[in-house]
Amino acid sequence: MAGLVVTIWLAVSFDTLEVNTRRAVSVYGTFGLAMLVMLAARYVSLGPSREVLSIPVIVSLGIVAGAVVYTILLLQE
Repeated sequence: MAGLVVTIWLAVSFDTLEVNTRRAVSVYGTFGLAMLVMLAARYVSLGPSREVLSIPVIVSLGIVAGAVVYTILLLQE
């Protein structure tokens, strides 16, 4: 429930946030979405995904996805 409230608040006030706060929120959202997608792929066992997508690999890929988004947002300014 708290996550839903925070999501609605961010959707309404995203444009009024500072640049660094927007970057942090975007990176956090990217990390969470990447984790969710990879955990779902592991759950449904698409190919050899259960063996390949261990928890440390999933977390590492989520961090990399967040770093890529942060770098893209940093270079856009």
